[in-house]
Amino acid sequence: MMFPKDYYKILEVGATATQKEIKTSYRKLAQRYHPDKNQGNPISEAYFREVMEAYQVLSNPRKRETYNYERWHHRSTGNKFRGPAFSPQTILYEILSTRKYLSTIDRFQMNQEALYFHLKEILSDHNLLVLHECKNEQINHQILHELIAAAQPLHFKFAKSLGERLIKLAGTDTGMIDQVKKYLDESKRNNQWERYKIPLTLLATLLISLLILYLSRV
Repeated sequence: MMFPKDYYKILEVGATATQKEIKTSYRKLAQRYHPDKNQGNPISEAYFREVMEAYQVLSNPRKRETYNYERWHHRSTGNKFRGPAFSPQTILYEILSTRKYLSTIDRFQMNQEALYFHLKEILSDHNLLVLHECKNEQINHQILHELIAAAQPLHFKFAKSLGERLIKLAGTDTGMIDQVKKYLDESKRNNQWERYKIPLTLLATLLISLLILYLSRV
């Protein structure tokens, strides 16, 4: 099955590149492969068109967000993105497929932004409407549980934004709301620990070194 073109690879930038970085790389590549500089070279002409296509998508925030999701979906499930879901079961299948994929990769090398976009798309306005209209509490609880589990690796800035959609999924269900709040509280604590982990580790190492030095002189 054909995967989407890797526009980031074509433009020689990372998936978290800024708009400025994307524009700079585009200009460099467009100049290198421009047909006027490579007359009679069909390979350069073809690559020039690829560069133009990639830039048209990645330079547009809305198109880029959609592309990020489709790119993630292909890589995580091996299936073509099917578009908006039409039942709670298909939404549950999406998140279960995502969790299966996440279990096979190193969470520390994971593309945080791509995962965030993917989970956010699963909780699109359309999908939330489907879940609320079907009123299948059992599946909604399971979807929330699986989403929170899949979102564990996310940094707090992504978790906080995703939490807004998780709350919409929870609706008026106090049990589900408590689960979301617990997830956000834990994410915030982990974020604070990550922020101070290195300084505290260095301080602890220094104190231990001083203690060893002091004891060696006693």
